[in-house]
Amino acid sequence: TDLTGRVIDTKGQPVSGANVLVVLKTWPGGWFRQDDFAATTDEGGAFRLPDLIPAEGRYAVQLAAVKSGFALASRYDLVEDRGPDAYPQVELQLVKAVPVTLLVRDEQGQPVAAAEAVPSSRRATAGDEHLVYFQGSEPARVTADAEGRVFLRWLAAGAPPDVYVLAPGGDWQLHAIEVRKKG
Repeated sequence: TDLTGRVIDTKGQPVSGANVLVVLKTWPGGWFRQDDFAATTDEGGAFRLPDLIPAEGRYAVQLAAVKSGFALASRYDLVEDRGPDAYPQVELQLVKAVPVTLLVRDEQGQPVAAAEAVPSSRRATAGDEHLVYFQGSEPARVTADAEGRVFLRWLAAGAPPDVYVLAPGGDWQLHAIEVRKKG
């Protein structure tokens, strides 16, 4: 079955050019498997990943939509036994984001050029948690400029996010940050 859906804003208008990041979990032969996929929404906010959903058996779908200027949104569905019904069309609603500049510094306080950052999660004011699985996060990665600044354009004020940061030659580190109303 195809995985289809739409990404809209809070007014119900389509959001084109959003990255839809998908991680499909399956349990073939009793073993766990996780594969990542990505799509980009068209002018009508629609996306389609053909032949993605298994015909039978247990599976889980983690979807996240990320677009500059909008806070990331996600959903997770675990399907124990699909049966004959198709996986429903997905709709993800994005709220406006505030611009955030993250400054990456080394142990001596010097800017780290070419550091990378990627969203991991954000907790919405209503209590919902929105996640981006690291495995499928490549389209949402941002690289720091020569001054070590990473411009994050997918976070919401009052919704504490976690962000993975990678300094050149280092390992990914998870950081909790605060997003103020003005970014």
